Amino acid sequence: MPKAISYTTLTVMFGLMISCGVEDPGKSATQPVSPTDDAESLFERPLVQVMETEEGRLLRYETPQGEREILQGSGEYRIALSSTTQLYYFQKIGAMHQVVACTWLDLLPDEGMKQSVSSLGVKELISGAELDLESILSVRPDVFLYDPADAALIDRLTSQGVRCVPFDEYRESDPMGRVEWLLVVGAICDRMELARDSLKAISMRYDSARSLAPMDARVMMLSYYQGTWSAAGAGSILSQMVRDAGGEYVLEGDRSGSVNLGLEELLSLIPDLTHVGFIYEGELSLDQLLSWEPRLEGTDLEGKTLFQVDVSQVDYFGSGILEPDVMVDDLKAIFGSVDHAGRRYFQEFHIP
Repeated sequence: MPKAISYTTLTVMFGLMISCGVEDPGKSATQPVSPTDDAESLFERPLVQVMETEEGRLLRYETPQGEREILQGSGEYRIALSSTTQLYYFQKIGAMHQVVACTWLDLLPDEGMKQSVSSLGVKELISGAELDLESILSVRPDVFLYDPADAALIDRLTSQGVRCVPFDEYRESDPMGRVEWLLVVGAICDRMELARDSLKAISMRYDSARSLAPMDARVMMLSYYQGTWSAAGAGSILSQMVRDAGGEYVLEGDRSGSVNLGLEELLSLIPDLTHVGFIYEGELSLDQLLSWEPRLEGTDLEGKTLFQVDVSQVDYFGSGILEPDVMVDDLKAIFGSVDHAGRRYFQEFHIP
């Protein structure tokens, strides 16, 4: 059985407010219709039960923190999104036609997705540099997926009859933890079976891609912005992918976000590394790194295997989230465990 994954912890307000607690069976207003195939579930605990209520069909999820419930809709909602990352969840289950608007469409690096949103007439929700209330209301959405960390407009949208669903998949530090948000989108779009099938297929591919034998790869993922170096935290999704590819992530701690590094700290870590990855918009070179920080020239950085994600070319936090197996295969090729020529997300530097 593939490794169990932690289930998304969220309560979705959808259709009406639903209690997160489990009712006494004798007082329950719901009756089971048909639980999912629990005996053959991909996971070690029941994934979801489908219930009929007076208000509609209810999907009940079991999570480590207790049960969470979503009231399923008609499946034909007009949906506005707060992040381009969310587009790929809808694309995966064939529900892009329900997306009417999204933020930051001009920054999409994926040409295929650009063409898709253009052909479907998906509208831009950003006015200037901010999410704009009038822009959201102008597309007449039934549902708005939003980031709970940026919820300033939610009360006003709710007062206008827009159902607002929190969507913060980026908080998940496990690769499959992010993929499982397909189930939330599947519930909203009444495509739960497609979502479950997609989740199962991705999980099987990812489980197959994981390297069982440790590689001789000591790795750190870095970025550089306005004079500051930062590294992906030891609890981040990138560090987990490094480990799943057989490498050792050298940074200590459990931070899931970025960790700023002083130059002295960075210089002290380099000798212990065999592979150094960079997240950057544009193609990188060793000369570019040395122009940022000349003191790197005195290290043995050029003796390491250097690789990068060029975020101007690939949407690794968009399409990549639903292709964790491809990203792990890329890393395994860079670490030297497999011959994988068609790399999509991670590429080694071209060093003369």
